[in-house]
Amino acid sequence: MIFAAYLTCAIVFVIRSNNIDSWDKDIQDESATAESVKNSGYDFYPLMPERCKEVQNPKVYALLIEKYTREFCSEGEQYPCSAVGTGWSIAFGVNSVVLLLMSLNYVIYFLGIFFFYARLAASCMNCCMTLANMSGLVIVIVYRFSKLGEIASQCIDGSKYMGKDEELDGGNTFRSDAQSLSYVAVFQLLTFLPVCCIGSLPLRNGRN
Repeated sequence: MIFAAYLTCAIVFVIRSNNIDSWDKDIQDESATAESVKNSGYDFYPLMPERCKEVQNPKVYALLIEKYTREFCSEGEQYPCSAVGTGWSIAFGVNSVVLLLMSLNYVIYFLGIFFFYARLAASCMNCCMTLANMSGLVIVIVYRFSKLGEIASQCIDGSKYMGKDEELDGGNTFRSDAQSLSYVAVFQLLTFLPVCCIGSLPLRNGRN
């Protein structure tokens, strides 16, 4: 059950992370200035009113931008005055690796039905992956629920990159990406203690 959940989340995050990487790579390859890269990349697109045309609540979107600019941008500094933008690409990238490794560890647990040392290796890896899982959770919380994350979550423009000369696909939106990050954060939080505590139980059977 947990294996299926982790594997599903891993697949979703790997697909999104690869799509985001291809978007940012194409933009960096073709852009002449760093400013154009910043304004066009995945982490900056939903923050720019001139780019994000569809928002959940225009008044809230404008108010959040105004509040952020007032609180975090120095005089003369241009919004969004951030080096990483939303940071969601980092959250997707890190957690795609963590969730995939967590899934693979359950495959090793399965092999542990037949081999003691597989159970031992999986239990040791589980300790490490539990810490990695918590790190992934912290990264999601920091970037998803930051001030810029809240602004970006208002954007309902498509976020699926289809190519340099293609429109963004509305099958994914920045708002749905925000929801995906939120759901995974809840999942990681709920499974943290069970995975941490139950992961060593197979060793109680002893060596066959």
